[in-house]
Amino acid sequence: VVVLQDGGLRSFGAGSAGQLGPTEPFLRSRSSSMGHLESFNLLAPEPVIGFGSGALRAVQVATGRLHTVVLIWDGRVYTFGDNSHGQCGHSNEGDVLPHEVVPPCAGAKYVAAGYAHTVVALTDGRVCTFGRGEYGQTGH
Repeated sequence: VVVLQDGGLRSFGAGSAGQLGPTEPFLRSRSSSMGHLESFNLLAPEPVIGFGSGALRAVQVATGRLHTVVLIWDGRVYTFGDNSHGQCGHSNEGDVLPHEVVPPCAGAKYVAAGYAHTVVALTDGRVCTFGRGEYGQTGH
C-alpha cells in the first residue's frame, strides 16, 4: 500500500485478509465468494476506496503481515485487514474493512506496524500500542 501526493492510497500484492483495503476488485471478489477469500492478489496498483483529497487524506502508511495502518492528515488513524490479535485496534476479531481507531490514539503523528501489532506515536509524546504482544513488542 502506497500513499499518493493527494492523500489517496494505491494497493497491490497479496490481500486475502483485507490488508489491501477496499478496492473495486476486492469488493467484487468478496461479494462473489460470500465474504471469504482463500486468496486474493492485485497484480497492478488499484485505488483504495474512500482515501484521497477529501476528509480521509492519508499522509503515512505502515503495513504488518496482514494488516495496514493509515495516518490521516488531521491525526486520525485508520486500520484494515486481519485483526485476529487486535492489531487493528478494534474489539472484533477477524478481517476488518477500514475503521477509525478511537481514543486513546487520537492526535497521532506517526504509525508503525509489526507482524501482528501496531504502534502509534501521539503529538503529546505518548505511545499507543495494540495487538500481539506476548514477547513484549507492545510494551505491556
